Amino acid sequence: GVQTCALPISVTVVGVIRSGPSRRTGFVVSLCLGLLLFLPKLFHSPSFFNFFDELAHWRALEHLHAGGGLFAPNPINKAVQFYPGLEAASGVLVAITGLSIFAAGNILIGTLHALMLGALFVVYERVTGSPRLGLLATFLYAANPAFVFFDSYFAYESFALPLAAVALAGVIVTDGMPRRTARGLVTTAIVLCVTDRKST
Repeated sequence: GVQTCALPISVTVVGVIRSGPSRRTGFVVSLCLGLLLFLPKLFHSPSFFNFFDELAHWRALEHLHAGGGLFAPNPINKAVQFYPGLEAASGVLVAITGLSIFAAGNILIGTLHALMLGALFVVYERVTGSPRLGLLATFLYAANPAFVFFDSYFAYESFALPLAAVALAGVIVTDGMPRRTARGLVTTAIVLCVTDRKST
């Protein structure tokens, strides 16, 4: 179960944190942690999508794959009609690889799940100036049950949040943003995310 996997993963990450990781090590560990924490959801549903939002996005992708367009009305979840990014990206992956919708969707979300923690590590490391603190903050974020399960669904949030995190990390790194400005930007992003979660 999840508890069986959580203990060795936690011990390993804590050991790396205590050892004082380099920036590269912290980034790689964050990516691996994100990928490992996608597995509980995959093991729970290894053959098909079965949650409410997943079924809505699966229907939209089936419609797209059958020759329909984006922004089609969706009777399962009406909001899906207005946020077709997940279907567009998954549809491209299906067309390029020939994989099933289920396989392509899980590859996409699993990859984004890993990138989410990688990007957060970059942000936290830049804000704190310490790979150790950056990895610790990333680990604490990953301990949130919503990240392990809800953000592993084949759903829009699982697609959008990692892209936002990658964009934030890219801005902070490429612009050489001062640490004080980066802290303000990260604080604003956290407040917006918390507000968004309370409203859903």
